[in-house]
Amino acid sequence: MGPVIPGVVAAAAIAASSVLLGTTVYYRSRWLRVRSYVEALREEVRRSERPALEPSLSHAIDAIAVEVERVSESQRFLTRLLSEGRVVRTALAANRTAPERQTPTPVP
Repeated sequence: MGPVIPGVVAAAAIAASSVLLGTTVYYRSRWLRVRSYVEALREEVRRSERPALEPSLSHAIDAIAVEVERVSESQRFLTRLLSEGRVVRTALAANRTAPERQTPTPVP
């Protein structure tokens, strides 16, 4: 029985190597297929990305941003004035110094 055991071991080693090689080849091919699929998806996403905004639309957005900034500056200014209480004093002072309005006389 001595010479049969090395032959069985050799056959088992060859079988195990074949299974290992076959498994490696199979999963490598699957991995390459998945990788190529992922690359194709990435390329599709790159092509379908939103194009740059038209110049007129970008100009309109900039104009809106400037107006919003103006409104916010005005609001901050008025909030500061109200918190200091100067608005009421300024309005009262303006009413005192303003000349009285004369109503125009109708021409006959």
